[in-house]
Amino acid sequence: MLGLLLGAGWVGPAAAQNHPELDWQVVETEHFRILYHQGLEGAAARTAQIAEAAYDPITKLYGYHPDDRVRIVLKDYDDYANGAAFFYHDTIEIWTTALDHDFDLRGTSDWLRNVITHEFTHIISLGTARKGSQRVPALYLQYFGYQREENRPDILIGYPDAIASYPIMSTVVPMWLAEGAAQYMAEGAHQDRWDANRDMVLRAQVLSGEQLPFDQMGVFGKHGFGNEYVYDHGYGLVRYIAEAYGEQKIAELYRAASAWRSLEIDGALQKVLGKSVDELYDEWVVSMRAGYEAQVKNLGELNEGALVSELGFSNLRPRISPDGKKLAYLSTRERQYGPHMLVVRDLETEDDEVVAFPVAASTVDWSADGQKLLFSRIDRADKYGSRQADIYEYDFTVDEPGFLHNMIWALPVMVAAIAPETPRIKQLTHGLRALYPTYSPDGEWIAFVKNKGTNNNLGMMRTDGSELYYLTDFQDGTQVYTPRFSPDGKRLVFSISRQGQRDIGLAQLSDVRARDSSAITSSEPISPSGKEVPTQEWKEIEVGEKTSLLGARFNGIITTPGTDRDPVWSADGKEIVFASDFSGIFNIYALDVKTQMLRQITNVIGGAFNPTVSPTGEVVFASYTAAGFEIRQAHITGKSIEAEKMWFPQLRTIRALVTPQEDAPLEIHPAQKSLKQVIQKILESQLGDPGEKRQWIVQEQLNGGVQALLFDNERFMTVSCRTLMLKDTLSSTLTSFEQNVQPSMLVDDVKELSFPDDTEETQKSSAPSLILPLAPLANTAPNSVLQVEPEPYGIDFLKTSLLPRLSIDEGHFKPGVYVSSSDVLNRQNIFAGAAIAPANGDRDLFAIYEYRGFRPTFFLEVFNQSRHSARGDSSDARDLIVNGVNFNLNQISVGGRGRLGRYGRLAASFTYDRYDASVESDAFRPRRDGQVGFERIEQKPFGYTYLNGFGLGLTYHMDLIARRRDRDINPLGRQIYFRYDRMFNYFIEGFNQNASFIDEQYLNLFYNEVTLDWNEYIGLPWNTRLGMRFYGGWIDSDKVDDKEQVNDFFDYHLGGLNFMKGYTFYSIEGRKAMMGTATLRFPLLPRVGKRFMHLYFDKVYGAIYGDIGKAWDGDISDPDEFYGREGPLRSLGGQLRFDMVSYYSLPTRVQMDWAYGVDEVEERSPWKFYFTVLFGYL
Repeated sequence: MLGLLLGAGWVGPAAAQNHPELDWQVVETEHFRILYHQGLEGAAARTAQIAEAAYDPITKLYGYHPDDRVRIVLKDYDDYANGAAFFYHDTIEIWTTALDHDFDLRGTSDWLRNVITHEFTHIISLGTARKGSQRVPALYLQYFGYQREENRPDILIGYPDAIASYPIMSTVVPMWLAEGAAQYMAEGAHQDRWDANRDMVLRAQVLSGEQLPFDQMGVFGKHGFGNEYVYDHGYGLVRYIAEAYGEQKIAELYRAASAWRSLEIDGALQKVLGKSVDELYDEWVVSMRAGYEAQVKNLGELNEGALVSELGFSNLRPRISPDGKKLAYLSTRERQYGPHMLVVRDLETEDDEVVAFPVAASTVDWSADGQKLLFSRIDRADKYGSRQADIYEYDFTVDEPGFLHNMIWALPVMVAAIAPETPRIKQLTHGLRALYPTYSPDGEWIAFVKNKGTNNNLGMMRTDGSELYYLTDFQDGTQVYTPRFSPDGKRLVFSISRQGQRDIGLAQLSDVRARDSSAITSSEPISPSGKEVPTQEWKEIEVGEKTSLLGARFNGIITTPGTDRDPVWSADGKEIVFASDFSGIFNIYALDVKTQMLRQITNVIGGAFNPTVSPTGEVVFASYTAAGFEIRQAHITGKSIEAEKMWFPQLRTIRALVTPQEDAPLEIHPAQKSLKQVIQKILESQLGDPGEKRQWIVQEQLNGGVQALLFDNERFMTVSCRTLMLKDTLSSTLTSFEQNVQPSMLVDDVKELSFPDDTEETQKSSAPSLILPLAPLANTAPNSVLQVEPEPYGIDFLKTSLLPRLSIDEGHFKPGVYVSSSDVLNRQNIFAGAAIAPANGDRDLFAIYEYRGFRPTFFLEVFNQSRHSARGDSSDARDLIVNGVNFNLNQISVGGRGRLGRYGRLAASFTYDRYDASVESDAFRPRRDGQVGFERIEQKPFGYTYLNGFGLGLTYHMDLIARRRDRDINPLGRQIYFRYDRMFNYFIEGFNQNASFIDEQYLNLFYNEVTLDWNEYIGLPWNTRLGMRFYGGWIDSDKVDDKEQVNDFFDYHLGGLNFMKGYTFYSIEGRKAMMGTATLRFPLLPRVGKRFMHLYFDKVYGAIYGDIGKAWDGDISDPDEFYGREGPLRSLGGQLRFDMVSYYSLPTRVQMDWAYGVDEVEERSPWKFYFTVLFGYL
């Protein structure tokens, strides 16, 4: 992830919200410094091993080593998956939730191994490509031009009408290369792989002729899946370079990019590969097309199903209602990005209804009566700003609110987008971090997957959200997905991934007892009241080929060589329908659980996922094409295919009836036989006699217990009165086995253990049985115990970054520098700058300090500016000539800010302003040489303070701008800015001069000031927008003799770049102001997609606008002092906006305005021109 790498990588890791509740620890290895908070101890231990394993292969390939330990920050307070590399600070951030939970275009991998190695590759590769010092990411070139205020001789400097700030970057790497190399990694560290998902994306794009052009591969900023395509295309091209030219060429490309003359990748490719970008791109595409055409040719007759829905780029997780009349699914519909909406389609009328937004990209499920829908949502943040998944229920039987309710909430909705959710939606959990909810057939239970600390676990709860019960307790990074109850409610099928291999498992369920706490172990049934109760519970462990429940070993029922996912049951419960890519392409299959016969239902070119089966045998699924995910439908019949028996392991069962009784003696049944005899008998009946390939022994233990050991090829099983576990080992000795065992209790504190006969009654008992995949010992997770003692996090500041700046300001050359630094957790942040003009001494200084150790962010801001006027202006006094005036302006502001609601930000501040001036002048006195006339003498500078101001401010800002590809250039939505200030200003009125000094006399100006800036952006056809802006300000001050005492120094101004552009900034002023603007914005070139050298041209938009406004002091009907109009002033204008990207990653926004002041005075030109080059638009 390069979101901040090239654009603002020197600022340091950014935090969207403060988290003072987290207790951070630090552990160091040879090359890394790992920071983690509570709950991530196991992840930190894994990270240490993974990072160290990646260090040598990656640094060896690139020949680059960081100067110090690389910092890795692990986070798990959001249900969010990502990683970030801040390569100017050798710092990595990892969000530990696995990516494949909410992003179906990525395959399953060991997330920590993948993302840590990926981001470390960024650190090393981009460090290799850096042109200069790591402390100097860029050099800024800046220009500031100002309006001339001909009618205001008191204005020293006008308002800016030209602002340009453009960097020269020290690291220039296209996104396809940066992300492609990070996914490729290096020989010996390939923790990502070219899987069927990536193949699916490129196959669909290439065969349809819609692969990204080379220039577009270099930048992000696309909508839909476009940004993901950059990853896939980049990985594909880097992989092609490695295979066709050698892996070392990848590193050579980065080294070639470190030359100062290299501002794009073209020259580096020519130098390293001897081919132009066009030659390389063409041969890669030709190679892909030939391979994919051959693959599709071998597919035979296609069965892609009938189209159900294609609106939007992402349509996922279909679920047919029990009566087969409705279809619920997730869709982005007209949105250019996520999140999804929950849509219900009437299959008879084909009408769609959006019933919930937003929803997580998780499964949805119908209740048995078809009146309720279950879904997950990552929506409102908790008090610390964390956004986590919870379970919600939509009830069709609840009445919608009436007209009166809607009218009451109309204003809050309009102002702040705040309103109570429809009463049909009920939140069942709060902070549970639950995904993939599904109803049991009797409507009593909900099964789900809990996400926490890099691990997933199966849970169950009552349908009202009470009584939580966890079936598993994984601590090794295991991931669980999409549980589904069988029609009889006795089995739970789901997919499970460990070490990147995703298979399908089965759990047998019976008489589940629950507890009302989220911290439980499944071996201790707890009543709803929280007290332990005796219960009978079958523990049935399926012995087979694969891995782990509660840390122990268990089996899978579908374990093909590929990825097996999305299992659901047929209506009669005889088949499991699932998606698999074992053929190289994801398709839908059906497995007869009893006969193990396999049928292929779909045969597609792209990929088929998320099946759901109707009562009549129709299979609805999500189908990937070049346009994205569609919903399609096929019949379940399909065709039989050959399958390896090992894909569907034969299951052998050991059953144990557990009855915990408090303080009861150990009782052995039947017939009071010894425990050794009972276990030996069970092994004989279940496994047969010992043989060459299967050996077992039963031995008594010193503590009175009994242990049974089973050697079956490379499998081990142990059974004791307290512990039941399975363990892989390559050794056949008991000693090595015990060295590898990690104790894991399946049956804890067993007081009675009995083995009833396998009667018909026993067979009918449903047992919590676990049938899941077993990974080889060689691929087991790294030790989850830290090898060194962690230390509490103190203060760890990153390297200070320096950004030199060369500016032309007011026509003067003004060099300077920006300085920034922060600690690794971004709790403390310092940003400062300085610039001085050698010609006249003008200077600009500022420093901003932020502290994020509490829920609100506290800040201290200090500003200083000095300006020198040397215009030779004469005063009214005939005996004095003013040579110059020096101004020194100072401001200090302290306060706090934080989020208010989902879309709002609130800030409170205290500000002190002090403005000083000094006058340099010459005086005249009668000549002393006897001649007539005067002589000129130099006076000492005369200094004074003309403002001491104190202010209390409260600011609210709400941003409801839709997330779209053209969000900046052509916004859609609403923005509101409101500010209240209570001002205490002491402003100079004159001087009280005596023989020894001059004493300033001040006006005490105490007043309230209210400002509102409201922007509405309304969507129109053809991607045009109507922008409506209202701006207003009011200064309410005390009055003396019916005159307001606030000096015009504090007036509002309505002209210039930010307001009515047809007039200069200071020409429209008053203590009250009101302005309205209407803007029609329209696309001119919405998709340019071309690059010239290091500049990528993305899109061009135009606009026409009109302003109307007025500023006044007394009554609104009073004529304007300068323009003489009683009515408002008017202006018209046109605008061009250019969206560009510099150096493949930096947003570059160019805006030009031509404005005409309709009511401008005759002696001034009515035309004004404005020009800006910035990272965004003003």
